[in-house]
Amino acid sequence: MDWTFLALVVLGVFSIVSGKICDTEAMAGLAFQCLKDSAELYDARLNEHVQHALGAVKAELVKAQDEKGLIGNVFSTPLAVQALLAMNSAASQCSTAVETLVTEMSLGTFHNPMAISQLLPVLHQKTYLDISKMDCTGEDDSLVLEPRPPAGDLPPEKVMVRVVVKSSEVGPAIYKGRVRVPKGSSLHDALKEMQRQKPQEFTFETVASLWGPYLTTVLGVMTQQANQTYWQLIKSPDTPLIEGEDKKGKRV
Repeated sequence: MDWTFLALVVLGVFSIVSGKICDTEAMAGLAFQCLKDSAELYDARLNEHVQHALGAVKAELVKAQDEKGLIGNVFSTPLAVQALLAMNSAASQCSTAVETLVTEMSLGTFHNPMAISQLLPVLHQKTYLDISKMDCTGEDDSLVLEPRPPAGDLPPEKVMVRVVVKSSEVGPAIYKGRVRVPKGSSLHDALKEMQRQKPQEFTFETVASLWGPYLTTVLGVMTQQANQTYWQLIKSPDTPLIEGEDKKGKRV
């Protein structure tokens, strides 16, 4: 493998996203640290570039940290903390972030497998890079999942969900509609039910991701990564959602 080429490609990507996307910066930081830990495989010039990139990533992540320790948002913070720990940041520097993550965990915020996989190493002050030091030969594969409680016989209570679609923050609404769904449904469930009931009026599309369904198209209007345009979910009156449920994991 040409490590020089690989590192320069990663450096090029980082120069594009630096200061904009915390989880991308965090992943870049882990990649740079991995290269640094394998310094014997490449020359001194590249090592100098990697060291410079590590410093830039660390500075951006520290700068992005708010008073609660969150870096970006609650879901990007675990990976960002991993990056800081991998870059030899003191555990005390990440203590506020970890305390906030533990609080959010107790509130049920982390229910997605991808989010949990990024959080668990942080709780043990580990990172993805520690995998190379692990010995899994003694695992007995004894994990047992508890069975789900049976659903009740009573019909679920239904709630009304109002959906308003705008093509921009200042433009007029291009669609307004209401739909009744069982209490506890996700926003994705509500959108699917609205599309089922009114296929001529409302349509949307998603793509599967490790974080769950990702909204790509509404009423034929697609997200465009090249232009950095995307659909934003906002809970009335003006609270942006960081996932298809609100921050506390509560559903409609």
